[in-house]
Amino acid sequence: MQHSVFLTCNFLQKVLAKNNLATTAKALYLHRNTLIYRLDRMATMLNVELKDLNTNELFYLLFSCMLVEYL
Repeated sequence: MQHSVFLTCNFLQKVLAKNNLATTAKALYLHRNTLIYRLDRMATMLNVELKDLNTNELFYLLFSCMLVEYL
């Protein structure tokens, strides 16, 4: 469970940074390659391509991330 919280935080920060990986990595104090690895891992776990999400899917995923952080 703890790992999924890190993954959702990474994804949420990426969206807030307008998909800019360098800005996201800097905000999370991570190396850019570490961030890419974590996002790929999240995409694999969810069986989705994060780059191909439409607006509704993105909203649903972001809302789910916020729920995970809250709980």
